Amino acid sequence: MNLVVEGFDIGIKAPGNVSNAVFDDILLRGQRKYGLQNYGLPVSIRNLRSDNKVPAIRHGPGGQLVLIGAKLVGGAANSAAIEAEGTFYLRDVTARGYKTALQADGKVLAGLTIKEFIPQTGLSKVLDGSPRASLGLPVQDPPPVFHENPARWKMLKPTGGSDTAMLRQAMDSGAATFCLSSGNYQLDTTVTIPPTVRRIIGGFGAGLGGPRETFGFGDLEKPDNPEVGKDLPFLRVVGRGKEALVLEQVGGGCWPYRAHYLEIASPRPVSVRYGLGGHPGGKVTTTAAAIGGSLFLLETSADLHFNGDYRVFAWQYNPGNNPFNPKAGTMKNRTYIRNDGGLVWIFGFKTESPAIHAITKNGGRTEVLGGFFRDHFGGPDYGGEVPYFIVEDASTSATYLQQAWQGGKARALQMVAKKGGKETPMALTPDTFGVQLLRADTGR
Repeated sequence: MNLVVEGFDIGIKAPGNVSNAVFDDILLRGQRKYGLQNYGLPVSIRNLRSDNKVPAIRHGPGGQLVLIGAKLVGGAANSAAIEAEGTFYLRDVTARGYKTALQADGKVLAGLTIKEFIPQTGLSKVLDGSPRASLGLPVQDPPPVFHENPARWKMLKPTGGSDTAMLRQAMDSGAATFCLSSGNYQLDTTVTIPPTVRRIIGGFGAGLGGPRETFGFGDLEKPDNPEVGKDLPFLRVVGRGKEALVLEQVGGGCWPYRAHYLEIASPRPVSVRYGLGGHPGGKVTTTAAAIGGSLFLLETSADLHFNGDYRVFAWQYNPGNNPFNPKAGTMKNRTYIRNDGGLVWIFGFKTESPAIHAITKNGGRTEVLGGFFRDHFGGPDYGGEVPYFIVEDASTSATYLQQAWQGGKARALQMVAKKGGKETPMALTPDTFGVQLLRADTGR
């Protein structure tokens, strides 16, 4: 985020790789061949500005491009601002100085403004009666990170025994910023975070741990097994403060159980940056006290389970946790996102497991803009095929790249749409492919 690239033949080059990339708020200026060149990589770009005489973007076949909110100026009267082939999605793009905004698969398309463009070529699946368009959900940017003089920070380090009392006393001290030195902080029970706390920063390797019987809720063989552990969260956000809480670089776990990292019991904004993850994974949840609140995720990997009017905005969301050599049925009932009546916006979604990616129901809305679904151990040999998405009296749209990996089997079943007791499976040819658009609206 917040990057300026000036000069060079190519400002940003994204070669093929088994991952995905997310860019937001980028300025490209004065390149000699292309502002950005992408071959073979799923790339999601938001708020791009380009001031170039050469094409702003060259996107080749084999990867995926998602571009939202771009202003491409400079240009040359004989060229297109964007040259694109294969799988891509464009929205709210304006160009100036170029012949046209887009040359798609070798064909020049008229116009310098693109409200939304989804290629007719390639693979798409839209439920009958649903628009052939992405949901276009309203997006909130992450709240600013709270900064104060480091002399006012409260510095903490592991005690070597139980750290519950130390952390509780610190959180209730009235301090706004905490720095957790590297190490493992052992908890006996949940630590609450009051509205006075504005920022918690973890040093390299800082993580929360505790008895798996207390904080666990599942393991690799039974990912959401309620019989495993008490399912208590390590941390709980409470109170009705208006200022955002920013949680950075704090991990955790209770191997081999999955850990309940964070419970949000407050409507205050919460921003999680580069944390809350670790093998074999865990989750973030909300309570009824969080209704009306928002969660912002930047490069995090926890599962998300929430109910009611709640909003989640995620950049580079990666909850994969591939189990490796799983037993049959291991990941069949794993679900990354459970959206019961809220809003989920994901910009770059990277996964590795044969799990359900999102269940959206009761008027909920889920939009996925770009992603790399790298299936490991998929297909009937590992418990049967499950869809990426389940939509029940709700709405979901997605564009992504799917790939079979290490002997896995790419899925045919992409989504199951449910309405009034009727189920409609939505399938595509099982292979390595890019999905231009997947959408279903089954709302009441």
